[in-house]
Amino acid sequence: MRQLLARAAIILGSAAAMAVSAVPVDVRAASIQIAPVRVVLQPNRPVASLVVTNDGASEISMQAEVMSWAQKDQQDVYAPTREVLVNPAIFRIPANGRQIVRLGLQVPALADERSYRIFLRQLPRDKALPTGTEGAGAELQTLLQLVLPIFVPPSSPAGAPSVAWHLSASALTIDNLGREHIQITQVTVRYADGSELLRQRMSVYVLPQQSARLPVALPSLPPGARLQFEAQADSDVPLSPVFLQVPGATAAAAQ
Repeated sequence: MRQLLARAAIILGSAAAMAVSAVPVDVRAASIQIAPVRVVLQPNRPVASLVVTNDGASEISMQAEVMSWAQKDQQDVYAPTREVLVNPAIFRIPANGRQIVRLGLQVPALADERSYRIFLRQLPRDKALPTGTEGAGAELQTLLQLVLPIFVPPSSPAGAPSVAWHLSASALTIDNLGREHIQITQVTVRYADGSELLRQRMSVYVLPQQSARLPVALPSLPPGARLQFEAQADSDVPLSPVFLQVPGATAAAAQ
């Protein structure tokens, strides 16, 4: 598993009442790094650690919460869980400091991969802080949230990924027929002669036995036109290219 760094750039909220005030507001966000950006827990290795680093000039407070992660009707579904414990759940990180967050698996592996997400949320201060300059207004705190996946592999090897592709008039959809998640990171569409039509980067997770709509916007094409779709994913075994026809002719392909 690659050890990566992710910079927080997800703004959740920032005291909306201040935004409608006539007083000038200075919005400042924390700068947070976390590694790794994906966690794998197994019964024989049930503990893992995250390193959260505060690159900002001020102390921040954060809350860590693990939620079970499922998908239904192409939507993520979260629920509270005690199957993966997190410690500490609430902590402070000084300016230019770091905090180690530990995760512990409490349940055995299943036939299908278990999936969770850990939410790391910046906690708000009691109120907006003055800037110290008369007439300059207040400093408005911008809160950040980091969301990272946690996976527990199946109890037996899942084998090569198995997917089905569907192309309709409005969407490109992929079904994950396997026992582990698939993360689609790029889709390339080619004409039948192999020339490239478009290339789209993305980050779309499809959990076992679930479907996902991929953000690929095809131009207007004649019905029945044959296209080749190539997907890059995080699986060890690459996904094979598939050919689909532009509706008018209903298309589905499996591998």
